[in-house]
Amino acid sequence: MIPERLATVVQFIGATLGIPAAAVGSYSAYHNYFSTEASCQRLSTNILAVMERNISAESRRALLRKDVTEFDKSCGESDPDARSVFLAALHESEYPAVAPSPAGAARPHLAAPAPPRPSSMEPPALGFGGERGWVTLSRRKEGSWINNFAGYGISETSLPPANVVLTAHNRLPVWSEMQGASNDQSQLQGVLAAGSCVRVLSARRGSGRLWAETVPASCNGWVLLTRREAGSLVPNFDGHAISDISLPPAGTVLVAQRQLRVWSEPQLTNANDQSKWKNVLPAGSCVRVLATRSGSERLWAEVVPASCS
Repeated sequence: MIPERLATVVQFIGATLGIPAAAVGSYSAYHNYFSTEASCQRLSTNILAVMERNISAESRRALLRKDVTEFDKSCGESDPDARSVFLAALHESEYPAVAPSPAGAARPHLAAPAPPRPSSMEPPALGFGGERGWVTLSRRKEGSWINNFAGYGISETSLPPANVVLTAHNRLPVWSEMQGASNDQSQLQGVLAAGSCVRVLSARRGSGRLWAETVPASCNGWVLLTRREAGSLVPNFDGHAISDISLPPAGTVLVAQRQLRVWSEPQLTNANDQSKWKNVLPAGSCVRVLATRSGSERLWAEVVPASCS
C-alpha cells in the first residue's frame, strides 16, 4: 500500500507542478506570436490619435517623435504605407508651415528665423496633391494579401478594372510613381483619408504589393433597394420596411442583405448600362440614404458608405 500511495502522491505533485508550467509555456508562445502584432497595432492607434488630437505643437511633436520612431523601427517593414504616412506627419510636426506675416505687423526683436525645411520633407497635401496618383491596393503579409480598399474583390489574380470606384479602409500615401520594394519619401505627394473614394485608371502588380493609378472620386452611388422574385418585391436591405409605398427617408442607415452592385446613376430600365457600374457593396455593409427614386419595377436609393455601429 505504501508504494502505491507514494506513487499517487508523486503523480499528484507532478501534475500540480506541471499544469502551471504548461500554462506558462502556452502563454509564452502566445505572447511571442502576438506581441509584435499587438505592439504595432497599439503604436498605430496611438499615432493616429495624436494626429487627430487638439494639443499643442510641442506635445504633438514629442509624442509623434517617440511613437513614430518606434513604429519605423519595429513595424515599418511589415506596413510600409503606414510608415510613410506617419513619417510625413512627423516631418510636418518638425517643420511646420509658416504662415506669411501681415504687411506691417510688428515682429519680436529676438525671434529666431525658422529652420529651413528640407526639400525631401515637404508635407504631403491632404488628398492627392495633384490630379492623379498611385496607391497600394493591397500588400502581402505573412503569405496573405491585406486589402486597403472596399468596392471590389481585389486579389493577385483579380485587379480592379478601369473606372471602378474604391473606398479606402485606412489612411494611405499617394505617390507620384508606383514604388518598388521600399518607398521613396520624396515621391510622396499626398495622403488619402480613411473613407475617401478613388476611381481606378489602371492597376498593376508590384513587388509584394498591388497598385492602382487613381483619381479622386465621389463616394455617392445608386443601389437597388428591392428585387422582384415570383412577382413580389423582396428588399435587399434591412433597416427600413421598404415597399412601393414606403421608401426610406434621407438619413436612414441600411444594412445590405446581399452583395449588390453600385451604379453612378439609377438604372431605370431592366437593361443595365454596364458603363455606369461603379463598384460592389459587400453583404453586411452599411449605407446612408441620400435620396430615393422609382424605376421600372425597381426601387433605387442614392447612398454613401456609413458606419454600422
